[in-house]
Formats: sequence, structure tokens, C-alpha cells
Amino acid sequence: MNSDFDIQRFSIPAFTRNGLSITFNKELHFFTRLIEGAAGSIDQSFVNMEVTGLERTSLEGAPQAWLHILAVCRVPLVCQRCLQPVEQVLSFDREFRFVDTEALAEKEDEFSEEDVLVTSPQFDLLSLIEDELLMAMPLASMHVKCPVHVKSVAMDANFADEGIPKLNPFAVLANFKTEKNNK
Repeated sequence: MNSDFDIQRFSIPAFTRNGLSITFNKELHFFTRLIEGAAGSIDQSFVNMEVTGLERTSLEGAPQAWLHILAVCRVPLVCQRCLQPVEQVLSFDREFRFVDTEALAEKEDEFSEEDVLVTSPQFDLLSLIEDELLMAMPLASMHVKCPVHVKSVAMDANFADEGIPKLNPFAVLANFKTEKNNK
């Protein structure tokens, strides 16, 4: 594809009709929602992407536009155990089918295994890739083995709990029953 390629005004029909494929990198800082939780430098970080356009025939015999997208990146996040930065690899490998209208996309997406999106001559491919990478983020990022010692006990070793009476739950119930009968 030529140097006029614009990932934010991507022509789905032309790309799929011609069966084009492109591999490219985009600096991580362009993905503003993805880096909101970044816990380190992203200066030398990139999202590596491969996009392939496919035109397949529908059951009715009409041509359908499909994109196969593969993307991978490394994002520095906060480890939920030690609170230190941890580099997390995010990736996805998916196919998307494109239809002409929002109503049709909504209807067909319900019953399709693949994602069904609305085609556009100026589709924002960058946003779609960012959405998919956000969904690939772990709920809680963690090191396999944290680089610092993590306290896993809620009390210090020097904590003394003497003087705090421990109540027997059955004794509390017996007292409750006696109090109720005395009223």
C-alpha cells in the first residue's frame, strides 16, 4: 500500500475488494485510552499490526468485506501485588465482517460468531485496534515473581492481641435467649 495510507480514514471497501494486506507499527502514545494506566515509559513502545482485507461470498451470493487483524504490544502497567511496574503483553487475532447499515450490523451480530461492523469509506481502524487491545488487558496485572518482597500478612509480627476477649458465638446466643425470656 502507498504512503497515503491513513489508519484513521481507512477505506474498507477498497482494501477488501483488492485483497490487500499491510503490516505496520504505530507508536503506543497514539493509543491514548490504552496508555491511561501506563506505569512507566512508553517512549520506545509500538503496537505492531497486520491487517488483511478479504472479500468472501455470503450465503445469498453477494460479496462481503472482511478484515483479519493481528495486533501485539507491550504496555507497562502496575503490578497489583507489589505495586511496581510490570510489562504486560497485549494481543489479539480476530476477523471482522462488514455490512452496509447499523441496523443490519446489530441484527447479524446477535447471531454471528464473528464481530459484525458497519462499513465506511473512512473507517477509524486505529480506534478498532485500540478497543480490541483494551479488551485484551488483564483484570489485574501481576509479575510471575515480584521483584520486591510482598507482605502477605495483614498483621505485623509485633502485633499483640492480648486483652481482646474472644467471644464464643454460642455463648452470645445463649445470652440472647436468656435476655429474651426475662422480658
